[in-house]
Amino acid sequence: MASATELSAYRVAVVQMDIIPGEMECNRDHATQLASQAISLGARLIVFPELCDIDMVEDAWALASPAPGPFTAPFEQLAARHGVHIVIGMARRSGEDLYNSAVFIGPGGIAGVYDKIHVWAGTGT
Repeated sequence: MASATELSAYRVAVVQMDIIPGEMECNRDHATQLASQAISLGARLIVFPELCDIDMVEDAWALASPAPGPFTAPFEQLAARHGVHIVIGMARRSGEDLYNSAVFIGPGGIAGVYDKIHVWAGTGT
């Protein structure tokens, strides 16, 4: 268990960012830059918004990716390199299922995934 002194110095960054609908690579690169900036400012936990990979678009099924996968990989690398935790919101595909997920990433990789019960409107599913 961490001491009170260690916890009082624990810095959390909550990221608000512009998301370009349907542009996963661009959004991932931008979010990675923001995570790096938060880390440089001392953040130990970085939390990103819901669906920051593709936003709310009708073709989410075609754009969603698995976790681990191409969207989570750079965040996994950052977390391992810097010993931080990152929560990233994404459209996640698992087999035939589509989820609006929050992926919890730690220094050891993906530590957990929270899937909302209801997907968002406009997914076509």
